[in-house]
Amino acid sequence: MSTISKHPRNQAIYTLTQTIAIKIKEAAVALKQSGYEAQDISPEEFSDYMTGETPTDAIIALADVLANPYLMIREVTEISELKKMYVPIAKDTVMSFHPEAYEAHFTAAEQELDYALNREDYAWIKARIGLAEFWLEDDLLPKHLKPICRALMKKFSEVIGSSSCKARRMNGETDAYVSRISHWSLLMMPSAFTGSTFKV
Repeated sequence: MSTISKHPRNQAIYTLTQTIAIKIKEAAVALKQSGYEAQDISPEEFSDYMTGETPTDAIIALADVLANPYLMIREVTEISELKKMYVPIAKDTVMSFHPEAYEAHFTAAEQELDYALNREDYAWIKARIGLAEFWLEDDLLPKHLKPICRALMKKFSEVIGSSSCKARRMNGETDAYVSRISHWSLLMMPSAFTGSTFKV
Protein backbone atom coordinates (compact mmCIF):
# COMPACT_ATOMS: atom_id res chain seq x y z
CA MET A 1 0.00 0.00 0.00
CA SER A 2 1.39 3.42 -0.94
CA THR A 3 2.09 6.21 1.53
CA ILE A 4 -0.65 8.32 -0.08
CA SER A 5 -3.28 5.63 0.41
CA LYS A 6 -2.39 5.32 4.13
CA HIS A 7 -3.24 8.95 4.78
CA PRO A 8 -6.72 10.17 3.73
CA ARG A 9 -5.64 13.81 3.79
CA ASN A 10 -2.71 13.13 1.45
CA GLN A 11 -5.02 11.14 -0.79
CA ALA A 12 -7.47 14.05 -0.91
CA ILE A 13 -4.69 16.50 -1.83
CA TYR A 14 -3.44 14.15 -4.52
CA THR A 15 -6.95 13.76 -5.92
CA LEU A 16 -7.52 17.53 -5.91
CA THR A 17 -4.21 18.08 -7.72
CA GLN A 18 -5.23 15.55 -10.35
CA THR A 19 -8.64 17.16 -10.76
CA ILE A 20 -7.12 20.63 -11.18
CA ALA A 21 -4.68 19.30 -13.79
CA ILE A 22 -7.50 17.68 -15.75
CA LYS A 23 -9.66 20.81 -15.64
CA ILE A 24 -6.76 23.02 -16.73
CA LYS A 25 -6.14 20.74 -19.69
CA GLU A 26 -9.82 20.72 -20.66
CA ALA A 27 -9.93 24.52 -20.58
CA ALA A 28 -6.70 24.79 -22.58
CA VAL A 29 -8.06 22.46 -25.25
CA ALA A 30 -11.30 24.44 -25.49
CA LEU A 31 -9.35 27.69 -25.77
CA LYS A 32 -7.11 26.28 -28.49
CA GLN A 33 -10.16 25.31 -30.52
CA SER A 34 -11.20 28.95 -30.47
CA GLY A 35 -7.74 30.15 -31.49
CA TYR A 36 -6.29 31.05 -28.08
CA GLU A 37 -3.08 29.36 -26.97
CA ALA A 38 -2.98 28.95 -23.21
CA GLN A 39 0.31 28.92 -21.36
CA ASP A 40 1.52 25.88 -19.46
CA ILE A 41 0.00 26.05 -15.98
CA SER A 42 0.80 23.60 -13.23
CA PRO A 43 -1.77 22.61 -10.59
CA GLU A 44 0.52 24.24 -8.02
CA GLU A 45 0.53 27.55 -9.91
CA PHE A 46 -3.22 27.40 -10.29
CA SER A 47 -3.62 26.69 -6.59
CA ASP A 48 -1.23 29.47 -5.53
CA TYR A 49 -2.98 31.97 -7.77
CA MET A 50 -6.36 30.98 -6.40
CA THR A 51 -5.32 31.04 -2.75
CA GLY A 52 -3.85 34.52 -2.94
CA GLU A 53 -5.31 37.65 -1.44
CA THR A 54 -7.77 39.65 -3.57
CA PRO A 55 -9.66 42.92 -3.01
CA THR A 56 -12.99 41.09 -2.82
CA ASP A 57 -14.71 38.89 -0.26
CA ALA A 58 -17.37 37.06 -2.27
CA ILE A 59 -17.29 33.30 -1.80
CA ILE A 60 -17.92 30.49 -4.26
CA ALA A 61 -17.30 26.81 -3.65
CA LEU A 62 -14.20 25.25 -5.17
CA ALA A 63 -16.36 22.51 -6.63
CA ASP A 64 -18.41 25.13 -8.49
CA VAL A 65 -15.32 26.59 -10.16
CA LEU A 66 -13.86 23.25 -11.19
CA ALA A 67 -17.26 22.07 -12.44
CA ASN A 68 -18.00 25.22 -14.42
CA PRO A 69 -16.27 25.32 -17.84
CA TYR A 70 -16.84 29.07 -18.18
CA LEU A 71 -15.07 29.88 -14.93
CA MET A 72 -12.22 27.52 -15.81
CA ILE A 73 -11.85 29.22 -19.19
CA ARG A 74 -11.65 32.54 -17.37
CA GLU A 75 -9.09 31.43 -14.79
CA VAL A 76 -6.81 29.66 -17.27
CA THR A 77 -6.89 32.69 -19.55
CA GLU A 78 -6.16 35.07 -16.67
CA ILE A 79 -3.12 33.12 -15.59
CA SER A 80 -1.96 32.70 -19.19
CA GLU A 81 -2.19 36.45 -19.83
CA LEU A 82 -0.22 37.19 -16.68
CA LYS A 83 2.46 34.71 -17.74
CA LYS A 84 2.68 36.40 -21.14
CA MET A 85 3.41 39.64 -19.25
CA TYR A 86 6.13 37.79 -17.27
CA VAL A 87 4.17 38.22 -14.07
CA PRO A 88 5.11 35.53 -11.52
CA ILE A 89 2.20 33.31 -10.53
CA ALA A 90 2.06 33.21 -6.75
CA LYS A 91 -0.20 33.93 -3.81
CA ASP A 92 0.50 37.67 -4.01
CA THR A 93 0.10 38.02 -7.79
CA VAL A 94 -3.17 39.94 -7.80
CA MET A 95 -2.20 42.38 -5.08
CA SER A 96 1.38 42.89 -6.26
CA PHE A 97 0.55 43.26 -9.96
CA HIS A 98 -2.78 45.01 -9.73
CA PRO A 99 -2.92 46.80 -13.15
CA GLU A 100 -1.72 43.70 -14.98
CA ALA A 101 -4.30 41.59 -13.17
CA TYR A 102 -7.11 43.89 -14.31
CA GLU A 103 -5.88 43.73 -17.89
CA ALA A 104 -5.81 39.95 -17.70
CA HIS A 105 -9.36 39.91 -16.32
CA PHE A 106 -10.76 41.66 -19.40
CA THR A 107 -9.02 39.31 -21.82
CA ALA A 108 -10.25 36.37 -19.75
CA ALA A 109 -13.79 37.76 -19.68
CA GLU A 110 -13.89 38.03 -23.45
CA GLN A 111 -12.65 34.46 -23.86
CA GLU A 112 -15.25 33.26 -21.35
CA LEU A 113 -18.11 35.07 -23.07
CA ASP A 114 -16.95 34.04 -26.53
CA TYR A 115 -16.95 30.46 -25.29
CA ALA A 116 -20.51 30.88 -24.02
CA LEU A 117 -21.49 32.44 -27.34
CA ASN A 118 -20.07 29.50 -29.28
CA ARG A 119 -22.22 27.24 -27.12
CA GLU A 120 -25.21 29.55 -27.65
CA ASP A 121 -25.54 29.95 -23.90
CA TYR A 122 -27.26 33.34 -24.08
CA ALA A 123 -28.52 33.03 -20.52
CA TRP A 124 -24.94 32.94 -19.24
CA ILE A 125 -23.96 35.92 -21.38
CA LYS A 126 -26.97 37.91 -20.16
CA ALA A 127 -26.17 37.08 -16.55
CA ARG A 128 -22.55 38.19 -16.95
CA ILE A 129 -23.14 41.33 -19.00
CA GLY A 130 -26.26 42.34 -17.09
CA LEU A 131 -24.21 43.84 -14.25
CA ALA A 132 -21.46 45.35 -16.41
CA GLU A 133 -22.17 48.91 -15.32
CA PHE A 134 -20.73 48.05 -11.92
CA TRP A 135 -17.34 47.29 -13.50
CA LEU A 136 -16.94 50.88 -14.63
CA GLU A 137 -17.82 52.11 -11.15
CA ASP A 138 -14.92 50.28 -9.56
CA ASP A 139 -12.50 52.81 -8.05
CA LEU A 140 -9.59 50.41 -8.55
CA LEU A 141 -10.12 50.03 -12.29
CA PRO A 142 -7.22 51.70 -14.15
CA LYS A 143 -8.55 54.53 -16.33
CA HIS A 144 -6.86 53.26 -19.48
CA LEU A 145 -8.88 50.04 -19.24
CA LYS A 146 -12.29 51.72 -19.15
CA PRO A 147 -12.57 51.91 -22.97
CA ILE A 148 -11.83 48.18 -23.11
CA CYS A 149 -14.55 47.55 -20.56
CA ARG A 150 -17.03 49.64 -22.55
CA ALA A 151 -16.14 47.85 -25.78
CA LEU A 152 -16.66 44.48 -24.13
CA MET A 153 -20.03 45.59 -22.79
CA LYS A 154 -21.07 46.86 -26.21
CA LYS A 155 -19.96 43.71 -28.03
CA PHE A 156 -21.92 41.30 -25.88
CA SER A 157 -24.92 43.50 -25.15
CA GLU A 158 -25.42 43.65 -28.92
CA VAL A 159 -25.15 39.86 -29.06
CA ILE A 160 -27.99 39.44 -26.60
CA GLY A 161 -30.04 42.21 -28.18
CA SER A 162 -29.69 44.69 -25.34
CA SER A 163 -28.37 48.22 -25.60
CA SER A 164 -28.77 49.17 -21.95
CA CYS A 165 -26.88 46.34 -20.23
CA LYS A 166 -29.16 46.79 -17.23
CA ALA A 167 -29.12 44.03 -14.65
CA ARG A 168 -31.93 41.56 -15.21
CA ARG A 169 -33.22 38.53 -13.41
CA MET A 170 -32.63 35.17 -15.06
CA ASN A 171 -34.78 32.09 -14.64
CA GLY A 172 -33.66 28.63 -13.63
CA GLU A 173 -30.13 27.43 -12.91
CA THR A 174 -28.31 30.52 -14.21
CA ASP A 175 -30.34 32.79 -11.94
CA ALA A 176 -29.71 30.56 -8.93
CA TYR A 177 -25.98 30.63 -9.60
CA VAL A 178 -25.75 34.38 -10.16
CA SER A 179 -27.67 35.10 -6.97
CA ARG A 180 -24.89 33.40 -4.98
CA ILE A 181 -22.02 35.62 -6.08
CA SER A 182 -21.27 39.31 -6.28
CA HIS A 183 -21.10 41.36 -9.47
CA TRP A 184 -17.32 41.25 -9.18
CA SER A 185 -17.23 37.52 -9.73
CA LEU A 186 -19.30 37.99 -12.86
CA LEU A 187 -16.26 39.23 -14.72
CA MET A 188 -13.55 41.18 -13.06
CA MET A 189 -11.90 39.63 -10.10
CA PRO A 190 -9.75 36.50 -10.02
CA SER A 191 -10.64 33.70 -7.65
CA ALA A 192 -8.89 32.72 -4.48
CA PHE A 193 -9.83 29.72 -2.40
CA THR A 194 -9.31 29.16 1.28
CA GLY A 195 -10.01 25.68 2.52
CA SER A 196 -12.88 24.24 0.50
CA THR A 197 -14.15 27.57 -0.82
CA PHE A 198 -13.08 30.15 -3.35
CA LYS A 199 -12.96 33.87 -2.68
CA VAL A 200 -13.77 35.70 -5.92
